Amino acid sequence: MPTIRRHVVPTTKVLRCSDVISRCPVVIEGQSEKDVLARGKDHVRVDHGMRIIPAPMLARLRGAIHDKKRPR
Repeated sequence: MPTIRRHVVPTTKVLRCSDVISRCPVVIEGQSEKDVLARGKDHVRVDHGMRIIPAPMLARLRGAIHDKKRPR
């Protein structure tokens, strides 16, 4: 019986800032949710002027991270 091999491609995670803060065009991509969240927090601090990010905003950022759709 032949062996079937699967090529596993890592899933890219995506955060569109506009899903959390309207009209922001920034899109953040990374290999893990942790990486994207860290970069998202940096973006919110620097570009949106939030020195302290409230827990509800962190929850919204975390909830907006999703897998990037692959072209077929």
